[in-house]
Amino acid sequence: MSHPLQTSSTADAPTTGGRRHRAGAFDIRNVIATLLAIYGVVLVVCSAVLNPGVNPETGVAKSSADNLWTGVAMIVVAAVFVLWTRLRPIVVDDAAVAAAETPREGGDHR
Repeated sequence: MSHPLQTSSTADAPTTGGRRHRAGAFDIRNVIATLLAIYGVVLVVCSAVLNPGVNPETGVAKSSADNLWTGVAMIVVAAVFVLWTRLRPIVVDDAAVAAAETPREGGDHR
């Protein structure tokens, strides 16, 4: 027996009546992609703008390449998350959500 709030991972699943829509902004993959992209952009900007300083032990100038490549990698991973969300959206069936929210008669028997 499937759970009434169980969602399909593809938009091609058969409908059981009711309105179906994508999870959209409430999909955790979008939240993760947004955070990774923000941090990635901050690192790329920091690599270009901030002076990394000098190593106090050797007196040699530090490189900001670590910030650049880490920021680029984070932006690429964020793009992969967005692509994953677009290709395999989470589909929510409003009828199943409404049925799960209605109280059952005779108490809460699970």
